[in-house]
Amino acid sequence: MTDDKMNGLIPHNLILEDRKKLSLSGIKEVGSFNEETITTTTELGELTVSGTELHITKLSLETGDLMIEGRIS
Repeated sequence: MTDDKMNGLIPHNLILEDRKKLSLSGIKEVGSFNEETITTTTELGELTVSGTELHITKLSLETGDLMIEGRIS
């Protein structure tokens, strides 16, 4: 059993594809968002994603999954 599972943490992953699509897990909430900045709270702390033309294409707080598309910098 991994340490995260023993501590009760949701798995926390970040997958960036071609700087156009970002898949995140371990998301607890989305604090704010616009086309240039998305601020989230994860199991491990705050995470800010910057870029242009950013859009949230999937959000599930039940599973902790978030998908962002746009030009991610």
